[in-house]
Amino acid sequence: MPFTPIQTFVGGLLLHVSTSGLMTETGRVLGISGVTDGALLGDHARWRWAILAGLVSGPALVAAAGLAPALPPNGLELWAAAPAGRLALAGAMIGFGAKLGSGCTSGHFLCGASRLSPRSLVATATFMASAVAVAKLVPAGYLVDAVPAWAPSYPATAALPALGGLLLAAVLAHNALAALLPKACRPSTPPSEAESCYSPAQLLPYLLSGLTFSLGLIVSGMVSPLKVMGFLRLPPPLDAWDPSLAMIVVGGVIPNMIQWMALQTRTAGAPKPLFAWEKWHVPSRRDITPRLVLGALVFGAGWGLGGVCPGPAVVTGGQLAVDALRGVDVRAPLVGWASYIVNMGLGFVAARAVEARL
Repeated sequence: MPFTPIQTFVGGLLLHVSTSGLMTETGRVLGISGVTDGALLGDHARWRWAILAGLVSGPALVAAAGLAPALPPNGLELWAAAPAGRLALAGAMIGFGAKLGSGCTSGHFLCGASRLSPRSLVATATFMASAVAVAKLVPAGYLVDAVPAWAPSYPATAALPALGGLLLAAVLAHNALAALLPKACRPSTPPSEAESCYSPAQLLPYLLSGLTFSLGLIVSGMVSPLKVMGFLRLPPPLDAWDPSLAMIVVGGVIPNMIQWMALQTRTAGAPKPLFAWEKWHVPSRRDITPRLVLGALVFGAGWGLGGVCPGPAVVTGGQLAVDALRGVDVRAPLVGWASYIVNMGLGFVAARAVEARL
């Protein structure tokens, strides 16, 4: 898959809007592995399921808006081409490592590194190095590029208004929600108790952030294993390397960092959620533990093995549903996807068992 600087940059901006919006509005970090693990095995909170619903809905919105021709391929055929055993092992390592290491690419890379969290910086450096090493040592022979991966590919001029309009719509939707929701919803319970009694309206920020995050992954191309693996197989050779992931830093991480610094300055280092019924949940731990490093190592190895982390995996479930409704035969990719998802869940379970004994 070729280097897509414009689409990936716009996708990075959508990821920024999603993650920074959720944090300032609700005081929560948008960590997909933590959201998924908690929804399935933890507190089963409704706000977690709202985020997952938003993630799954992204492909349907892209299909309804006719945006697919302007975007990088979603890589669905690679789920059929990949050996199911490889995907199963990758999923198990991703689930185990993310749970043990307290986060994945979204929580540590997009959200934590932008806050200069020592834990997230160490975790990101660790899982990135681990992923690159595994991608080099155990190459995925089924991932074949039709053109040199480093060669830039730009969207058609006619597609640029659609990409800009999608980004503008996401920004306006988040701003409208931030302005209108406090007037429509009054906190009837203390913030510490609000999580268990969210009204449907109070779940909207989570649904919107999940949807915007999903669109960011799709627009950037990061939902495709080929796009991710193209970056992880660092050169040499140059023609196999896709630098697109670097545009996520430019469009997602750096804007998140700027917004975080502005928030810290504006609140004198004591930020609070915009919505009064919420409570500030952003992690403040700074200790580097063996569990964190080990978890990041295992997570990175799984990422390098399959090229998929929890966010793209959940979004792919939505893409499979959209294609199935269109009459496309999705049986082959469904087997690979199910192998990954089921074993990611088992990885969560295994990590919980290990944590219970530590």
